[in-house]
Amino acid sequence: YHIFSQIYTKLNFKLFCNQSTNPNNTLKNTFFDFKLFKVSQESSQTTLTKGNNQKGITILFSIPKEEEEVILGFVEKILKAIQLDLIQDTLIINITQEEVPSFQEIQKNKVESLILFGIAPEEMGIRFQIAPYHIVEHQGIQILWADAIKDIFEERQAGGKKMSGQLWKALQVL
Repeated sequence: YHIFSQIYTKLNFKLFCNQSTNPNNTLKNTFFDFKLFKVSQESSQTTLTKGNNQKGITILFSIPKEEEEVILGFVEKILKAIQLDLIQDTLIINITQEEVPSFQEIQKNKVESLILFGIAPEEMGIRFQIAPYHIVEHQGIQILWADAIKDIFEERQAGGKKMSGQLWKALQVL
């Protein structure tokens, strides 16, 4: 860290990192041997939240507003199967813009479990590998990373069960 700090102060950061982002919300870079992600430090006014969060379960996904009702109905059915109420037990966060809230921002809420549907952990500033559909504990929070909820929904509509089966097994452990 100290060496990087010295380099940063001596040289213009833009020499190493072009600040434009690509569709994955990663910063283009020519110096670092890892991807850089633009992480939000403040709440965004275009992030939609719902739920009373009584059980400390935060669900993060990104779907268009016009599809939200159908997808939330699907999520509600999944949660009912494990005796959870979508509105009473969870905090639902629909990211409606490109910038994902940071893990620290999410922690400002009561969070015991975090379910990420289609949002890569590194986009939130989580800097370790999480395998899809495996629960990892970080800073006292159980994290589950799954495919995008819309993809799981569409797979189920087509009669498939691979993603939903993996999700079901993981939710039973959570």
